[in-house]
Amino acid sequence: MDAKSSKFLEIIFPSLIASIAVVILVAIDKSDIVQTICSGLLTHDFLALIISVECTLFGFLLAVLAIILQLKNKAIDLIVKFGRFNDLLRFSKFAIYSSLLIVCISLILIVTKDLISSHWIYYIWGWLVVYNIGSVVRFVKIFYSLAS
Repeated sequence: MDAKSSKFLEIIFPSLIASIAVVILVAIDKSDIVQTICSGLLTHDFLALIISVECTLFGFLLAVLAIILQLKNKAIDLIVKFGRFNDLLRFSKFAIYSSLLIVCISLILIVTKDLISSHWIYYIWGWLVVYNIGSVVRFVKIFYSLAS
């Protein structure tokens, strides 16, 4: 795979994986397994746990981003030289924003769980969770290239 297609795949990876996961969930939505998983996972305690984890991740990513922006060393110079610094900033931005959106939607779900009859907000929430995992992996991949 050449560098251009590899970079394109790296950019769409989180969206692609999240979309595939949601399409599979929508396709098997009426099955008992999905209903059991959704009723078990989307409890108040689980959503509160997700909020705690995402808030911690949000703060960590902001702290790492602030540190990266202040560093002036050989590793940062190499990332700039190879054109990955803008990717690092863009990927961290996606991870930070998706963490914030997950917290907001989780809070909405906690407050209005009994009022929402449509499953689409759950699909959007699930898409964001999977997207966030992919975004963090993508960010960490470039971040750890600083160490090598």
